Amino acid sequence: MKTFIIVAAALLSFQFAFAQAYDKYEAFNAADYPVGKFHVKLDTATFLTYKIEFRHIKPIEKIQDSTMALYCRAWVNITNKGKITKQLYFKNIRPLGGCSGLFIPEIQPRPDYFIFSKFGDYDGWIFALDAYGKFTENPGGTFYVSNDQHYLFSSYYSDAPGLTVYDLNKKRILYSFNLEYQNEEWYFQDNTYFTKVISDNKLYSKIKIAIYDLESNQMTTTMVDRNYPQSENKLKLYNDHSGARDCSCGK
Repeated sequence: MKTFIIVAAALLSFQFAFAQAYDKYEAFNAADYPVGKFHVKLDTATFLTYKIEFRHIKPIEKIQDSTMALYCRAWVNITNKGKITKQLYFKNIRPLGGCSGLFIPEIQPRPDYFIFSKFGDYDGWIFALDAYGKFTENPGGTFYVSNDQHYLFSSYYSDAPGLTVYDLNKKRILYSFNLEYQNEEWYFQDNTYFTKVISDNKLYSKIKIAIYDLESNQMTTTMVDRNYPQSENKLKLYNDHSGARDCSCGK
């Protein structure tokens, strides 16, 4: 494989340069959302000594297309032994680009992490709470994890393509930048991590892939035979909402 395009990892600075994913916190008040007018959904999860609550509300009646309409509102409350450690509030998540709301994987990739994602607004995010209480937030969406559970790859759920790579062992972001192309599933093959590049240029025998270099923390693209990515080498996908009958306002 001969690489012909190199995307330097200098497009954007790391996670602190991105806008905050959520709004200024406002406490949930059940009286504001009467039964018969709103769907109210509460999901809870336990992670080590942490309790995590996810609450979604959305109107029952069909929403008119208006910038003032309420589509989906969500809260996250994280407590440790009864003490609040983190609160998130999403005032209005619009179903732009497909699904909307907060999504929790049915199975977490590792016992020392609790990971969930936010979809909608063309502004997807991925959130991770580790066993030491560190809370990380970065642009992302659905995510893949390497077979050795060392690396996490999450493509931006956005109209501006990008990628976040997280080192789960060292608990740090390796890469979180915009890209010039949309990407999809991730593979580990020939000792290389790569993803298929989504392109409008359809070739019969070739496809473009993007390779992530762990040593340089850079992405490179190259053309390969269409049959090069082998399905048995595909990384496990978490937080997949593609098969959900209703992925509006959380799952």
